Amino acid sequence: MFDGTSEINALAATRFIEVFNNDDWDTLPEVVAPEFVLHHPMGGTMQLGPEGMATVWGHFKAALPDAWHPIPVMITDGDYLANLLPTYGTFNGQPHQGVPPTGEWLEYGMVNMVRLENGKLVEGWFGMDPLVELQQMGAAPSLPARELTPFEKENLELFEATISVEGRRFDNLTAFGETIVALGPPQFETETSIRELDVYRLVDGTFTHVYSNVLTSNPPYTGNPYADTELSRLTVKRFFEEVLAGHDLEALVDIAS
Repeated sequence: MFDGTSEINALAATRFIEVFNNDDWDTLPEVVAPEFVLHHPMGGTMQLGPEGMATVWGHFKAALPDAWHPIPVMITDGDYLANLLPTYGTFNGQPHQGVPPTGEWLEYGMVNMVRLENGKLVEGWFGMDPLVELQQMGAAPSLPARELTPFEKENLELFEATISVEGRRFDNLTAFGETIVALGPPQFETETSIRELDVYRLVDGTFTHVYSNVLTSNPPYTGNPYADTELSRLTVKRFFEEVLAGHDLEALVDIAS
């Protein structure tokens, strides 16, 4: 469960994202400290405060007027808070960083972290891949998509002719050999509140459901914010020490689903 500080920080971080989603720049001083510093993969370290943050976000929303973030995952730990922050929007507004609008739909993921004091954000780290953003804006060349084998294409066609006829819609669907990975319904649809990741395996011409994970995402707010941070620390510690440093792949079986 949240303690008092975590509850306050979670509310402040959620309001921070709501500011972006709703173009509510006047609310920023209520959740962003005057000394707020942002670490950005493209802009570097910038001392912004509420006014500077409004300028940065305002420029982005001018280029993608319908851009918004759901918050499917939020984890607090003392003065720090991290969230999974997908980005969705249409590049049909003003030019962005010299790139003319293309009218194309953008979607990419971010994992952001913030530090808070007295219920306000004082420091933030935006963990996004700027190359993916530029590629989707048409400002950088994109790598070709992975080419499915004829066997994988047949499996996808069979999946769509059997499983998909149940009325389920997916925004991510692919095949790896005899395995199908499906994620849906589409997160960018604002009415989506529950998503499900399913893994199927083709056995004797029939798809067998082998794994499922339900993701709660109530846009534009947070899903389930509770987390056992002590267990998370131990899991991450084992991953770095045993798997990455110790090259113990058997440990990975224990800590990864």
